[in-house]
Amino acid sequence: MLGLQYMTQTFFDRLRAYYTKVAEVLRGEADATSIFPNPTDIGTSRESIYKEFLKQHLPSKCNVFLGGYLFDDDGAESKQLDIIITTDTTPCFNFANE
Repeated sequence: MLGLQYMTQTFFDRLRAYYTKVAEVLRGEADATSIFPNPTDIGTSRESIYKEFLKQHLPSKCNVFLGGYLFDDDGAESKQLDIIITTDTTPCFNFANE
């Protein structure tokens, strides 16, 4: 029992260290986008960085989209969202694409 507890703790320590390093890299990449003079360009670049991170770490049945709106069963619509994560069974309405 003691060996199993040690192994579990070791794994979670390694997992924490991994995500700490990933966070450092993401912060560095996001900070690098500040070279753009336009705040919209900065935001779009940062969103793309986080989108790629999510795509690499989420299950393959998940989709990651930049920008959009959600609505509920009553038709109430959200404000614009920067990043939306869905499953592969979620309907997607892309009105800009014919």
